Amino acid sequence: MRRLASCVSSDSHPLYATFLRKLSAAIFQWDEGDVKRLQEAKTKEIQSRGLETPMELTSKELNPHCRRKTRGAAETEALIDELLTIYKGDAGSESLGVPLLNAHKLEEMWEQQRSHCTCTQDPPGILPV
Repeated sequence: MRRLASCVSSDSHPLYATFLRKLSAAIFQWDEGDVKRLQEAKTKEIQSRGLETPMELTSKELNPHCRRKTRGAAETEALIDELLTIYKGDAGSESLGVPLLNAHKLEEMWEQQRSHCTCTQDPPGILPV
């Protein structure tokens, strides 16, 4: 993630935080069982306050209570490819046309890092604590 993030034009670019969030989501996924239990607990809490509309879980709520795991090498590579394609295009420029990513540097970096998608995966059947 850090190596791909080094290809941004500036960390003060308006799209920087969104890009990093999406890059993280391309690599990691929340454990479904943990998320379900947290949603149930949050729903009970909201109902106990007399509210009816369940609120969406935020990353601040998910982080301390839910485990994340890697998605798998093929899925990770495909999602990162898709993300980089989007952000190299018009969607990766701010309102004045300043691109988030240095396309040339990014191409070189992604070619070097692509092969590491396999070695950065969690071992099969093991969830992080």
